[in-house]
Amino acid sequence: MADAQRVPKRSIYSTLVIPMIALVVSEVFLFSGILFGSGVLQRLDQNDRDILVQQVITRRDSLQSYLVGTVGDLRGVANVLNAEAQRQLDEGTIDFDLLDSDPVESNELVNVAMEPLISTIRDKRVSGAFIVFNTHDLSPLSSTGEFGKKPGVHIHDMDPAATPSARNEDLVLECASTEIVQSFRIATGTDWLPTFNFQKLQPPLSHDAFYLPWQTAYESSDPKEATDFAYWGVVPFSEHGGEQCAMSYSIPLILEDGTVYGVVGVELSADYLEDLLPSSELLRDVGASYVLAIVDDSLQGGDEGSLVNALPVVQSSRQPVEGVSFGTAMELAPLSGNDYTYKSDKGDYYSGCQFLRLYNTNSPFEHQHWLLVGMVSESVPHSFGNHVRDLIVFASLLMAVLGIAGSILAARSISRPIRGLSADVASAQLKNAEMPKLEETGISEVDQLTGAITSLSKDIASVRQLEQQRIEHERDYDLLTGLMNRRALYREANRLFASPADVKHAALVMLDLDDLKTLNDTYGHDWGDKYIYQAARCFEDAVPSTAMVVRVSGDEFFILLYGYESREEIENVLNQMREGIANHAVLLPNGDEMPLRASGGVAFYPDDAVEFTELTKLADFAMYQVKVAGKNNIGFFDLGSYQEQNTVRRALDELDELLGDSEKVDYHFQPIFDLSSGDVFAYEALMRVSLACLRSPADVVGLARQEGRMVEVERMTWERAFACYSALRERNEVADGAYLFVNSFANVTLPLDEFAALSSAYPDVMSRTVIEITEAENMDEDATAVKRAIPRFNGFLPLTTTAAATIPKLCCSI
Repeated sequence: MADAQRVPKRSIYSTLVIPMIALVVSEVFLFSGILFGSGVLQRLDQNDRDILVQQVITRRDSLQSYLVGTVGDLRGVANVLNAEAQRQLDEGTIDFDLLDSDPVESNELVNVAMEPLISTIRDKRVSGAFIVFNTHDLSPLSSTGEFGKKPGVHIHDMDPAATPSARNEDLVLECASTEIVQSFRIATGTDWLPTFNFQKLQPPLSHDAFYLPWQTAYESSDPKEATDFAYWGVVPFSEHGGEQCAMSYSIPLILEDGTVYGVVGVELSADYLEDLLPSSELLRDVGASYVLAIVDDSLQGGDEGSLVNALPVVQSSRQPVEGVSFGTAMELAPLSGNDYTYKSDKGDYYSGCQFLRLYNTNSPFEHQHWLLVGMVSESVPHSFGNHVRDLIVFASLLMAVLGIAGSILAARSISRPIRGLSADVASAQLKNAEMPKLEETGISEVDQLTGAITSLSKDIASVRQLEQQRIEHERDYDLLTGLMNRRALYREANRLFASPADVKHAALVMLDLDDLKTLNDTYGHDWGDKYIYQAARCFEDAVPSTAMVVRVSGDEFFILLYGYESREEIENVLNQMREGIANHAVLLPNGDEMPLRASGGVAFYPDDAVEFTELTKLADFAMYQVKVAGKNNIGFFDLGSYQEQNTVRRALDELDELLGDSEKVDYHFQPIFDLSSGDVFAYEALMRVSLACLRSPADVVGLARQEGRMVEVERMTWERAFACYSALRERNEVADGAYLFVNSFANVTLPLDEFAALSSAYPDVMSRTVIEITEAENMDEDATAVKRAIPRFNGFLPLTTTAAATIPKLCCSI
């Protein structure tokens, strides 16, 4: 009957692995079939390229129509200028020989051209227009690219797409004569110049927009039609130099007799061109960019299928493509047709390329082409990519549903028997009882584990309790002496001092064993440990049981006495403790007895301090005073000695600060007059210092002498006195040619190389320096000899007719 009711056993491995393997295999086959069977991945790349190229063609047509049909027609402005120039020539009011050098000659022409030029900016919605006058051959200057200053006008529209201002408030004059600025009252730009300054530019920037159409027409045998020499180029955003560039269209100004006298043109700024090339239309996500570039046939390889070297002018993207910037050639590798690829460190880009037809076939600049490039990152999908994404989402959802369903079935078959075990364990934990005997689940591994857990739980609980007790004891007590340790003392003291009513009057005793090192060196550390142990027992026996006796570290002990009604009660206990320590002896290995010797300091609560950490500091100071006085005693904290020690320490700190930073010292310069002439003969450098402890030069010198730092004071005197005096000389605040008297210690000198450095830094000061030897030190001949050898120093000068003035001293602090 018992055998018939036994639950069949099965391993937890077989319960989990079979359904999981079946589930994973089903998901992999299902996902693979959907992904590869649809053929999406095979069609994706070519479909992206086709869409990109078609979009670039559409944008090319729109841009080309705007540039050729709207921007590329300046005949109206040119006709107005030509008519006015011919009229002035006929009347003799203009001299073409001076037109390109004298702005006055061109002012009337500019006056006439301003209204048509502004209308051109408004009508064509360009970002600027310019006129440059020139009547002399520029070819001799073409090699340098520096054409000098030329008169003309340059108007810039800050926002061509906005509604024009009736008062021209949206325009600025980048270049125009002052007469034009005053006549038209248009604001000037921050880089305004009265004339164009065609200085040499860094390649690929150039003045070709001015030079090429003018020079080509000038060299033509029959220059009649200006549009035959029209030039689409790149100019700096401002003619006066700038990192942004603009696309320009310019034509020469030609009279009917063929005289070429200037250039008129318009420009499209990079920002405005970016608005005309919205990269967002290439892709709904990031990773797309329009690039407007120039391709020069003379710079190409010439082989079919070779790389195309293009010079980018404008890139329209919130996240520019790495490596695509004006000034750096962009290499496009052909794929097929109008498909190209661009490789950068951040990845590869599909590039659809379309040339803009801006020049006539007979144009002298037909070798130069403008190229529109649409670039899309290969890592970002387009329309077919969205389709793939939808398929992947569908497949993922399907696999998730199957996975969740399979996991639920598998977990249910396992969790039911284990849930009962969990309830039994939770019940035992809730009742804080021992682990009960757990029922069998039918899973062999689980049943073996629960049996072992039940068997071990009791042993673990017992061991844990013993281990916890051991850890707590080792945490709070010293292993050698059995006394409380520092950690326990601070915990208990902080708790105790939080309630002053329990502390009442208290004292902290800090003790150090005097003879531990000698004992360790003589008999070894084992006997040293025995000495520490016996001292701990002595301290415990010498104080009441309510006191805290603590071994802090090594041979250092704390004793905290608290709960007394008066200080006198504590002093009585301390006297008994002294007697107990004095009467205690330690038996040595050789049979001799050695008296227990300890030095201690005592700080009282609340007389000396009300915080425990402050008591430890004051008790430590009292113990230090006992050790200095001869050890083997217990002394009380003395406030006067503590304050005196702090004063000395502060004075030493101030001396360190003073010698480390000479700018903390000021020098006053007392004039010395020649009685025979009444003129200032010299100045004596006098140190002045005012700190909390060091209030005078005597304080500084006295402490430096005591600490053996006279050389540092000597160095500071020379360096600081020279620096301050030199500053006064530069400001002409001292008499020219006066000597400088420097006080120097008779028995101290700097190395000769340091004097040499001072002489090199202050040659004029050193050559007029007189050394005054202080009388407080004994004369040292060697030191004097070094000072006599100072470079540029003329020796100790005799003074016979000098007297100190009683006027205020010069003060220099640098």
